[in-house]
Amino acid sequence: MTNVNDGFIRILLFACCTWIVVSGIDYKRYERQRNKEFSDKVFGADCPFKSEYTAAASVAPTIAISIFVRNKEYALPYFLKCLIDLDYPKDRISLWFVADHNRDNSVQVVQNFLNIYKNEYHATQFDVDDSKVEYASQRGDLDWPNERYIHIMKLRQKAVDRAMEQWADYAFLVDADNLLLNPCTLWLLASRDQGIVAPMLDTTLSYSNFWCDYNKETGYYLRSDEYLPIRNREKRGVYQVALIHSAMLIDLTYIVSRNFKFWPPAKGYPYNMDDFVVMVYNAATAEVPLYIDNSEIYGYMPYPLDGAQDMNAEIINFVHMINEFMTEDPVGIGFIPQRLHNLGTDVLTTTTDIGFDNVYMINLERRPDRYIQMDTKLKMLGIEYEHFHAVDAKKMNESYLADLGVKMLDGYVDPFRDRPLTYGEIGCFLSHYFIWKDIVDKGYNEVVVFEDDVRFEANFLQGLSNVRTDIETHNLDWDLIYIGRKKLKSKNEEVGVKGANSIVWAGYSYWTVGYLLSRSGAQKLLAGNPLSKMVPVDEYIPVMFDKHPMEKYWEQFPERNLKGYSAEPLLIYPTHYTGQTNYYSDTEYSVIIAAADTKKDEL
Repeated sequence: MTNVNDGFIRILLFACCTWIVVSGIDYKRYERQRNKEFSDKVFGADCPFKSEYTAAASVAPTIAISIFVRNKEYALPYFLKCLIDLDYPKDRISLWFVADHNRDNSVQVVQNFLNIYKNEYHATQFDVDDSKVEYASQRGDLDWPNERYIHIMKLRQKAVDRAMEQWADYAFLVDADNLLLNPCTLWLLASRDQGIVAPMLDTTLSYSNFWCDYNKETGYYLRSDEYLPIRNREKRGVYQVALIHSAMLIDLTYIVSRNFKFWPPAKGYPYNMDDFVVMVYNAATAEVPLYIDNSEIYGYMPYPLDGAQDMNAEIINFVHMINEFMTEDPVGIGFIPQRLHNLGTDVLTTTTDIGFDNVYMINLERRPDRYIQMDTKLKMLGIEYEHFHAVDAKKMNESYLADLGVKMLDGYVDPFRDRPLTYGEIGCFLSHYFIWKDIVDKGYNEVVVFEDDVRFEANFLQGLSNVRTDIETHNLDWDLIYIGRKKLKSKNEEVGVKGANSIVWAGYSYWTVGYLLSRSGAQKLLAGNPLSKMVPVDEYIPVMFDKHPMEKYWEQFPERNLKGYSAEPLLIYPTHYTGQTNYYSDTEYSVIIAAADTKKDEL
């Protein structure tokens, strides 16, 4: 175990390849089936351009793929899985991996990949130069001194030269942290019939792998009116742009493509040494058009970080990117990332001790889709957890509720929907209630509780560590700390904890998407005897720390002494909000308890 407070957050990108079968559900098989359905929906079941070649009995064009690797051990298992899954005849593909200045285990990962898969391809070559791990003037892991710019430009030019020497029809250049999720990528790009074209790659920001314009005085990026409509796919197609990068297909049968050079800079180059700026200038000087294709979803790339940051920040950024794209639209595409195993990397199996006795993840057994997403997200963060089965409204009946002594609080009406409790809200409350009991019964001192629809902030682990530091530094006497919530308007402003940087006293709040809970907090929540006067759990908690604005609840719960706080800034959010595409609530969209005679299949 590695403690999150030791200054280095280790990331678990995925668990070992095991079959997970819980309560009769084969989650790994379900995951494969779900990914196939999503792939067919997002990318299409077939590659149309491939069908034309197959129908005409034509031989597929040859493609020389060049892959640039530097300190990408964390990304390579995912990148290589995408590479293997490209729906293109591997006997028409040659691979050139080039790795240099690596301080991690990237070289061994690539070598292990080639040992397993090299015979599937027409040809493979792996060139390595790890004689040095840094350039002479490099100031940090992510810094780009002039020597590094020059080196990568020379490598890209060598990639094109090698492809032409092999008489390849196309050269495809790609960075080793780009995830080409669309299996039809190569066929689609070839079908665009352009000399140099890039697949538009999505990121978690507005950043992408193209520029529409550049500053003529400096050579650097200039935002244009055309950029966001293309980046956000408000319009779709193939567009001529000023720059493409990170992944591109070059048609070597076009004379115009052969006129383009990555290196050296064209005569009269007036700008600072930068590979992007040189490419913009060389393309413009040679009058070689560059195109970006956003007509399809091709995949994802991490956005670049500031050069002062380190490799650990790059890993965190990559993990956050994957966590986001596995969330369904409009956040991501709902595709669960896959990786190749047996590549000899142990960085992918490291777990993180986040400093709590247990981590609960609440999930309905009939929602394996949410389980798979949360299981993947938590494992990528290195968090070991207990899969806590939620109480299912579809399986509740009146005798079950009577045995537990469940009664709705007299006169309770949802303040926003003008209705009483739903069976789903009862199930949600009971799920949290049974966790509170479990904490007390097992003597846990401090735990984390997650629901199964969580989006994590990129720096979640560091944020949680900051909260832990504030607790210990200020000897905070706490019962519950929200790490995700909906802050509601109240008369009083929230007050920060004196001296703390990451914790405030919580005001009236909704949601129980995630919170920290102490044993004393669990005891106080149980002592309120909430089952006999039930309200939604996210109403009950602020009542118990005496911040609920409705006085009629106060007399029902006279001991309102829960010490309630919140992380500030928040560390997690729900995957979807009310009204968004793919928003669905198992608590809100269920039958209200007044409709006791409703058929169970409607719950």
